[in-house]
Amino acid sequence: MIRLVYNLISFGINLYWWFSAFIGNQKSKSARKGRENWIKKLTQLYLSKHPIWIHASSHGEGLMAMPLINQILNETDEDILVTFFSPSGFEHFKHGNKRVKKIYLPLDYFSTTKKFIQITNPRLVIFVKYDLWMNFISQIIKAKIPSFCFSIKVPFNHWYFRWYGKIVMKKLSKMNGLLTVDDDSFKNLNAAGLTNVKMCGDTRYDQVSLDFNPVFKNIMKPCLILGSSWEAEETILSDILDDFSELQLIIAPHDVSTQRLSEIKKRFGKNCELLSACKIDEIPHVLVIDKIGLLAELYSNSDFAFIGGGFEGKLHNIIEPAAKRNVILFGPNIDHFPEAIEMEKEGFAKRISNGKDLKETISSFVLNPDELKRIKDTSYEFVKKKRGASQIVFEEIRGFL
Repeated sequence: MIRLVYNLISFGINLYWWFSAFIGNQKSKSARKGRENWIKKLTQLYLSKHPIWIHASSHGEGLMAMPLINQILNETDEDILVTFFSPSGFEHFKHGNKRVKKIYLPLDYFSTTKKFIQITNPRLVIFVKYDLWMNFISQIIKAKIPSFCFSIKVPFNHWYFRWYGKIVMKKLSKMNGLLTVDDDSFKNLNAAGLTNVKMCGDTRYDQVSLDFNPVFKNIMKPCLILGSSWEAEETILSDILDDFSELQLIIAPHDVSTQRLSEIKKRFGKNCELLSACKIDEIPHVLVIDKIGLLAELYSNSDFAFIGGGFEGKLHNIIEPAAKRNVILFGPNIDHFPEAIEMEKEGFAKRISNGKDLKETISSFVLNPDELKRIKDTSYEFVKKKRGASQIVFEEIRGFL
């Protein structure tokens, strides 16, 4: 019965995509179109004889695999096939090496999975984080292909541990290795009877650069950046703007559409200008970044990074600014972001609920520059110590390459 219900999931996904695409949902249109004629698209990739297959749900998971991909490229001459479930992953993931090829993962029908394995004939299969499809895994195990999953996080109350999760646990127990992001997940899987488990840590710390490369050479200090900001963070910052005339402010919004940029300019007034309208040596009090691709390096300029999404429970990347020596600030809804909670405990991150919180936090450091430097160094050292998870994963798979 459970197996039948599971096999209906792919049908339900396809039905949802069809309906939502029909009413105009662009992501569903892309998901359906990307999977059309998938056999033809797969054969036209002209993969090597036994490629390494890595599956990621979306773009973030693809980036988590990047350090591992680079190590694999140095270890084998085989191609690396990266599959994605979501359009955001497939469309935005890029790698400069021609041996790295990508395609949408076909839906998890039994007949589809069998054909996919036959065509690709992978030497090794690696799943990133959580996007585990049981029919695919069944075919991988049946074909005796080594398989791993890394950066797994499973709390004690995860549905895997309930009666209807037994089918998943049975498949997971037959994989070659499950590498968890934290010790709690390791213990939870161990307690459930799985012996193929090891802790690796969080590979996201390996994908960020520790190099310090400021985008702007002559800006006011200290500097606060709104990274991937939403309206909530922008509103709070605008409320205290008049109290910090000596503070350089940089806004890198999550959405850089014309409408959103117009709203930001209106909110911050005459002292606000878009990057595209500025001279590099004449930075305004409030600089709005109206292009994508600069944010990671902009953190080298800032001292405080107020990261967007924390009010909506959709916190953006806080590891990048920490790696660039920033005091990390975010909204209060971070329960599903263990890295934020851990950074808060380490003392270089803080939850911000309103303008008063932000004003008091910034003021305390502006009045004490030595303490600001100490906290900035703490954030950098924290990220530095967290690195190495990708190497642990690589050592686990190395013998199967």
